[in-house]
Amino acid sequence: MNIGSIRLRWIYGACYEIVLPNGKVILTDPFITPNRLDGFTADDVTGADYILCSHTHYDHTSDIAYLLKKFCPAITKETVQTMKVIDHPKLVIGSMAAPYLSQCFDIDYVHIYPASDGTVYDFEDFELQIFNAKHCAAPSERAVPSRACLTAKERFGQDGHGICDQIGWMEELDFVITTRNNFRIMIVSGMPAYRNIYHAADQLRPNVVIRQFFGPPEDYAKLLAPFHAQLYLPNHHEHISEQTGVDIGEYVSRASLELKKHDPYARLINPAPYQWYQLSLGVKAD
Repeated sequence: MNIGSIRLRWIYGACYEIVLPNGKVILTDPFITPNRLDGFTADDVTGADYILCSHTHYDHTSDIAYLLKKFCPAITKETVQTMKVIDHPKLVIGSMAAPYLSQCFDIDYVHIYPASDGTVYDFEDFELQIFNAKHCAAPSERAVPSRACLTAKERFGQDGHGICDQIGWMEELDFVITTRNNFRIMIVSGMPAYRNIYHAADQLRPNVVIRQFFGPPEDYAKLLAPFHAQLYLPNHHEHISEQTGVDIGEYVSRASLELKKHDPYARLINPAPYQWYQLSLGVKAD
């Protein structure tokens, strides 16, 4: 018997699709269409009841508007006349960037839930806590439009994305999802500039941590260990071989060996793209 199973899969970049026990879907940082992924498009996403956006670089936002529209229920004459509440997809995004992203992608404010450090949203399906993060930016990058911004203009004509790109260097968020049966998933991004998120982990005790890869495998393991989670998954690791000179399989293997020195019960896995994984508390007769 499985109790309160959660399903998730890594798609690309920082994009994970997480299906809660009740079937509601959380999507993180959707960056799908510009990549022309082999065997996967934005239409293969099963839902977007909640979209969590860590920051507003284009490689975290490209498919937000499409998915909000795709999964938004139609507003009918009957809906208006009866004042029926519509369960719109919800976009959680940094308070600083929210109005600019809305303008750039023509996103209706009904979808937007602005957030900053300390924000807590007690949604019907889970509780969401938000913490500040720090983007991995070199000082010289602050005045130069990123490749993500250029991609927006070249491929989609989104000239207005420039200010979102600049805010993306300054405003970044981490998330903790607590399901109704108290299973916790912590999503951590950026550089280890301060220890705030570890203090949060000490209090909240996440079961799963999805952490952006950072540095050599041994250093990455040392970043993971203080969370004391049972399971770790990387994100934004699609170019790890080019960036570190280490194949992804070897990277995860070396990081896993180092992690076990600090926490022998923890496990780091290398998720295959688009592959569903089930997380659950199992009970089996001995």
